[in-house]
Amino acid sequence: MAWDMPKRRLFEDVAAKGQLVEDTVLLSIEAELPAGLPTARELLHWGAQDRSPQEHAQYSDLAVMCKDRLIQRGRGARVLLDSPGGNAKVQLSDGATCEVFPYSKPTAEGVVAILKMPPGNDILEIRYRSDESVEVRSKGTTSPRTVRRPRTSDWLRETGGWHIQAPGPSK
Repeated sequence: MAWDMPKRRLFEDVAAKGQLVEDTVLLSIEAELPAGLPTARELLHWGAQDRSPQEHAQYSDLAVMCKDRLIQRGRGARVLLDSPGGNAKVQLSDGATCEVFPYSKPTAEGVVAILKMPPGNDILEIRYRSDESVEVRSKGTTSPRTVRRPRTSDWLRETGGWHIQAPGPSK
């Protein structure tokens, strides 16, 4: 399914504090979405484009959830910026912290953002890569790492080796 939304990756502008808060919350949502669906950013802006009634109805609840979470989780967030062109850190009010690296200086794995979840969460951290894939690292599961690749509409699961699943992970 093609989404005609203007292309913008998360965390493209490390100096834009409001955008960093929005992108951090969207990254936390992205980890929950099944493969084959619009990205969290596309859902946030749902309704901005013409959709068929069936398509609109199918994703409207998810779009509302994205908007609600952005308001709830973004309230009270703090953004700390390093020197111009450097890293940034976003602290959400629930204790989650996201370290953001410029696209010109990602980690060795191509990671541009690492969202560490607050204590007591089953998800330890969520990593966003420059190819838009989202890696979720969990504790206490048989599959400690899963990677959602929104543009290829599949998931990779680490269960004694990497396995591709499509259209989404089995529950």
